Amino acid sequence: TAIHARQGNEWLMASVREPRVEHRVADGPLSSLDWLVGSWRSEQHGTLMEVTYRWVANHSFLERTYAVRQGGRTTASGVQLIGQEPGSHDLQSWSFTSDAGYAVGTWIPQETGWAIATRGKSPDGTTTAAVNYLTRLDRDTLTWQSRERRAGGVSLPDTAEIRLMRGTASQ
Repeated sequence: TAIHARQGNEWLMASVREPRVEHRVADGPLSSLDWLVGSWRSEQHGTLMEVTYRWVANHSFLERTYAVRQGGRTTASGVQLIGQEPGSHDLQSWSFTSDAGYAVGTWIPQETGWAIATRGKSPDGTTTAAVNYLTRLDRDTLTWQSRERRAGGVSLPDTAEIRLMRGTASQ
């Protein structure tokens, strides 16, 4: 709020007040994902994975970006938006990979995290499905694993469990 006062032929600011703007915390189902916000990192067997979660669009969505590097070279990357399904309290995600694949996921709460049932397509159009498990071990540690994987109707082995630690991801 600015109050101007006329002094002679000039208008001068007599008072300026800026109210404190509170950082909006996500409401509803998205608030249960607030613990993810920040940078996460895993380095195993010569592979570096960096993941960052941040609020976007006035806390309407949580954005996850990731990059996988081997030998200093980025081998995979992508972006995911997580939001509330309109008209319900269900969480849904939309994922896009650097090789032009995509997936849509339904988030199912678990006792210590989330199971994300996904369906999508690989770059060549092959249909894909998996259930990805995101488990919170403590404030600074989480695990991710993809199970029940299928591509073109063919079962694939589960991925190894990846342990990520809260930390600074390089950009």
